[in-house]
Amino acid sequence: MNAETQLAELGARLAEIGIKNSASAIFSKIQAVRAKRDDEAAIGEPLAILLQKAIASKVPTDPQSKLEYDKLLVILNTEALRVAQDKDASDRLERLRSKGIL
Repeated sequence: MNAETQLAELGARLAEIGIKNSASAIFSKIQAVRAKRDDEAAIGEPLAILLQKAIASKVPTDPQSKLEYDKLLVILNTEALRVAQDKDASDRLERLRSKGIL
């Protein structure tokens, strides 16, 4: 085999290895992003529930205030459900949260 052919084969193998390594790195990065998102959800949901309970414990105990609080809580949960059902709205909310706006 002459030097030019060998050099061409080595160049092709090098390109193949580079592509494989790049694909592997991209795949690893995607997995890391997904894992981080899962971790944030795993932490965020219990934290939200804890915060909701802390706020609820500070709510006045008179019946009228409790009724108003319950109404607001129903509205909050209804709107959260609407956002969860709308993929575009969920994505926008996630972008705002990732930017620290919410």
